[in-house]
Amino acid sequence: MKFPLTAHRLRIALDNKNMTQQELADLSGIGKSSISHYINGANEPGNKSAYAMAEVLGVAPAWLMGLDVKMEADKKPQRENGGFDVNQYDKERIGGAIDLYEKYLTADPNIRAAIDALLRDIPPASEPLDKH
Repeated sequence: MKFPLTAHRLRIALDNKNMTQQELADLSGIGKSSISHYINGANEPGNKSAYAMAEVLGVAPAWLMGLDVKMEADKKPQRENGGFDVNQYDKERIGGAIDLYEKYLTADPNIRAAIDALLRDIPPASEPLDKH
């Protein structure tokens, strides 16, 4: 099992919603075989898949991906096109993070794949970035 934490959290979220893999597939638009691979820990969902499943399951996408954040999804107002409505937030607190996220979502798939690969290689915050 290559992705045990994501697999475990997906099982928890499905159990909490009393939902089957097929129901999640139908509601999220993700293939049942992909969901089965996520639950078995063979594959890890990409950002779009994690977001789609998290929306259906009512959990935070970052939590589903194994990050150390709260499980519950924040109920934030969104634009009709699915992007965040920046005007609803404290711009001082979040800076340009949402703008960057929106640029990421609309970027060429090859660029997003490169960003995803780079992010997977970043060590956890507890490890020093510079090992001299």
